[in-house]
Amino acid sequence: MVYAGDNIQQLAEKRKKQAIRKLGMAGVLFVIPVVLYLILSIKGISIFIHIGCWFGGVILAQKGKELLLLS
Repeated sequence: MVYAGDNIQQLAEKRKKQAIRKLGMAGVLFVIPVVLYLILSIKGISIFIHIGCWFGGVILAQKGKELLLLS
């Protein structure tokens, strides 16, 4: 049986899952440069990898927070 508001609840659950996924990916992007630095110890181009990963992590974390506020 379909109840009023079921569609809205499904959308909220979908947004929560997306938010958790984005926050998890942001956490991974924050950790990747540290792990790469410890394993490889590359000095030259690694600063661009660090900045790119952290910039992407910040964007994903921001999007995740927005999705959590919407759900």
